[in-house]
Amino acid sequence: MGKLLSFPTFVEAWADGDDNTVSISKSPVMMDTDEEIEEVYRYIYQWCHSEMGTETVENEMMMFGEADITTYQLYEACPGEAIDHVCVAEQEGARWLHTGQSAS
Repeated sequence: MGKLLSFPTFVEAWADGDDNTVSISKSPVMMDTDEEIEEVYRYIYQWCHSEMGTETVENEMMMFGEADITTYQLYEACPGEAIDHVCVAEQEGARWLHTGQSAS
């Protein structure tokens, strides 16, 4: 799939269609609620998904020389109770932003 979002020095996001993951690399100054990152969370929240983890790495291309990289696993079908995840079915068909606000 490739790059989903790029605001140089602040945030980048990309999807890997081969393993159904989305990774977000953001500088320490970016908040999850910032408008620039909202479209990526809208994309993620269209799917049942789980956060695979976050790591902080050196990245001279990001503000302050480091980035927090968070990777999400997206599921084509709901994995049910077998996997701890954010479930689209439990959202009663609504699309939710990372901030918990309904997206219209």
